[in-house]
Amino acid sequence: MKKYFSRTVTILAIAILPQLSLAQDFIPSVEFERAIPGDSMSVEAFQRAGKLSNMLMAPCCYSKTAAEDQSGQAYSVKMEVRRGILEGYSDDQILAGFSRVYGERILAQPKATGFNHMAWIMPIVALIIGAAVYVGFIRKTSGKAPAAAKTATKKSPQKAVNSSDEAYLRRIERELEDYES
Repeated sequence: MKKYFSRTVTILAIAILPQLSLAQDFIPSVEFERAIPGDSMSVEAFQRAGKLSNMLMAPCCYSKTAAEDQSGQAYSVKMEVRRGILEGYSDDQILAGFSRVYGERILAQPKATGFNHMAWIMPIVALIIGAAVYVGFIRKTSGKAPAAAKTATKKSPQKAVNSSDEAYLRRIERELEDYES
């Protein structure tokens, strides 16, 4: 029992303590908030900040945009975007600054240059290949009737029978007549 309890406490400590320490590291300080020149933003600037925050990934996990994520790092990204807007930088300059610091991974939408073309081309290629496989499968399964079946339906039943089969059919007819009588 004591061994089970110590294992449980150890597992909880390993799982919870790092998250608590990370959460404390990512809370923006008061000095950071004071560093933003001016506190009032126009409606257009506020909308622009929201648009740019949607174009940047949260650096904590890179699974949500900075606008969607609630982490301290996402908050820092939003505040840096706000600072850039208030200092008069263009959208491209702000995005370029973030990609210089964090790399292109920070961008929610990869630039269509070099190897990044694959991110734009592969979904289209996969869709075309999938459609071709689907059409091929449907054609194969619903398919056309075999050639022998086509010729049998086009001709009358007597003409479709070979001469060697005629003797066999006559024999069957005789046996049926004998059976009925």
